[in-house]
Amino acid sequence: YWEKLYDIVGVKEKNYVISTVGNEKILSYWNSGLISVRSGKNLFTQWKNNFIKVMDKKLTPSQGVFFVEQSVFAATVSSLELSVFEFSNMYNYPIHMQNNITEDKKIKNLNDIVTLHYHHMLDNEPLFESILDLFDSNEKKSFIQNNVVFDK
Repeated sequence: YWEKLYDIVGVKEKNYVISTVGNEKILSYWNSGLISVRSGKNLFTQWKNNFIKVMDKKLTPSQGVFFVEQSVFAATVSSLELSVFEFSNMYNYPIHMQNNITEDKKIKNLNDIVTLHYHHMLDNEPLFESILDLFDSNEKKSFIQNNVVFDK
């Protein structure tokens, strides 16, 4: 998948990052849910164009279409040879992966999280509550519990 993707979007040189979950060296890949971009880099236009190319070629990874926008984003960044400065782990923190994050990257107090990424946790109130229980008790936990509405 990645070789074909890199060919479609014109990646010349592979770059790598260390993953948040698993702490492994992987091809450059970022969650595309929280992005800040300096204007004039043409990133969003190129990302859209590359996404359309990939969809037209029906290229999807083995797990399906779910993460294609993120892999195309990562490949687009690599093809444009852009410098990436990652937000600290306090931003877009993957709360749904709390049990899988290595201790050095794990946040233990919800007050330290600026924005959180909860994925499908709101589909399952007991799961949501059990994940929140992994964090130190504080005002933010109470706020989240009192303001999240579950579709019953």
